[in-house]
Amino acid sequence: MKVAVLGPKGSFSEEAALKIYGPSIKIVYAKTFDEVAKLVSNRKVDNGVIPRETTQGGIITEAFDAILNNEVYVTGKFEIKPEFYMLAKEDDSKLKTVGSHPQGLLAAKSFLDYNFPQLKRQETSSTSEAALIASEDPTFAAIASKSSSEIYRLNRLHKIPPVREEKLKKGNMYVYGKNGKNLTVIDVVNLKGKELPETVEELFQKYKENYDYLDFKIP
Repeated sequence: MKVAVLGPKGSFSEEAALKIYGPSIKIVYAKTFDEVAKLVSNRKVDNGVIPRETTQGGIITEAFDAILNNEVYVTGKFEIKPEFYMLAKEDDSKLKTVGSHPQGLLAAKSFLDYNFPQLKRQETSSTSEAALIASEDPTFAAIASKSSSEIYRLNRLHKIPPVREEKLKKGNMYVYGKNGKNLTVIDVVNLKGKELPETVEELFQKYKENYDYLDFKIP
């Protein structure tokens, strides 16, 4: 089985895919969520796995749009408990920049604001891309997974604490498939001339019998 995930090696998407399908699958790395969806839609892979939402950041818009813009189905949902680390090639005395996927930077914001306010922040396409950059640049730190530290031989300088311990929740992953029942319906809702509660109520009444949960996007 071929499964597409956000790359490079060491991303949380890959971690989820291996837990879902087992170590015998062939991982195909994509640069964007949209590329993951296109690989599935064009039948280059059997399935794709990307993050749906995080505790700190909520729904991940790029993942939402990838489903909206491609002919794919959400065939399942899987939960993981992401743990972020600050990774670097050497100690933190030489650091000038810290980078990660926007969700990673958001998860580490309070920690970085307090401990490393002087560091420039740089967004990357994934947490594992940040780890790859850190492996080549001793002035760059990555906010990434524990597995990324092992893959890219980086020091785990700090474990990023959750903003509030009682709010630490699992993150949801989308599982893409070309065929099968769509577990999620996404409607682009034009709110002109309508009140928000009425529109949301209409969505739930329309789809509540056929779907497990609803996502919708307000343009």
